[in-house]
Amino acid sequence: MGISIGQAQAGYLKTGRLNKLGTKKGPDEFTLDATTEALVKVAGGLVISAQDNLEAGAHVSSGELNKSIKALDPEVSGKTVKVDIQALNYYAYINKGVRGTKSGSGLFAFKSSYPSLAMVQSISDWIGRGHFANRNVKQTVGKLEAKNATLAKLSSSYAVARSIKMHGIKPTSFFDKAVDSGKQAAKDELGKALKIDTINSLPNSL
Repeated sequence: MGISIGQAQAGYLKTGRLNKLGTKKGPDEFTLDATTEALVKVAGGLVISAQDNLEAGAHVSSGELNKSIKALDPEVSGKTVKVDIQALNYYAYINKGVRGTKSGSGLFAFKSSYPSLAMVQSISDWIGRGHFANRNVKQTVGKLEAKNATLAKLSSSYAVARSIKMHGIKPTSFFDKAVDSGKQAAKDELGKALKIDTINSLPNSL
């Protein structure tokens, strides 16, 4: 995987704030400007790869999970630099999978076959976005038909949610694949940057 820089990461690099990070404070510390910049690039590439994997696998529903995957600002402390990746908590369930009460595989597991109201509502919203066809519902023209349509939608939503609880969510490994595909590129990028920082931090008297 080539190293890509997302818009947020590119904007951050243009601010020049990286030049202020890891400033030399003593003889045992050295600047981490190049390493920090490389890490931002690596994080940006990982985010884009994970988002692409979600879309390629048709695992995008509302798009909220995809939009939530972001690289935070780098943190530098002495000779240590890190960039955290944030995402909605349920990314782990989509990535590692959830075993159902009857079948399925995954790192996590449902404890009950009965979905919560929140889960049913989420499925209902998903159906409303056109991800599931309910051919038994007519075009609503009156209050009674509107009520019947709503009940039919909720019934379908409950059935889908119950099926998910019983048969689980298959692991997609969308995030794991992004990490695995970027390992070598990250190793090369960070290795080069660390060499630059090390050389730049050598005393001029050497």
